[in-house]
Amino acid sequence: MQQYQETSTEVILMDLFIPGQDGIETMRALRRIDPQVKIIAISAGGKGGRRRDYWALAVLSGARRTLRKPFLRQELLDAVREVIQGE
Repeated sequence: MQQYQETSTEVILMDLFIPGQDGIETMRALRRIDPQVKIIAISAGGKGGRRRDYWALAVLSGARRTLRKPFLRQELLDAVREVIQGE
C-alpha cells in the first residue's frame, strides 16, 4: 500500500492469498486510495471449494483481470496489455 502511494505504478499484479494478509481486503483498500487502480488478481486457488467465490469477489473488489496460476508468460502479457488499454 505504501509503495503504491509512493511510486507511479500503472498495473498491480497481486496474489489473492497473501501470507498474513487478505488479498481481497488489500484490493479494496487500494481502490479507496485510487478508484482507477488497475489490478490483475492472480492465484492458484483457495483451500477447499472457495476458489470460485474468490474469483468473483476479486472482480467485485476491483480486479480488472484474473489469472490462475500457473499461467503462461503470454497470458500475463495479454492481461497487462488489456488492463492498460482499458479493455
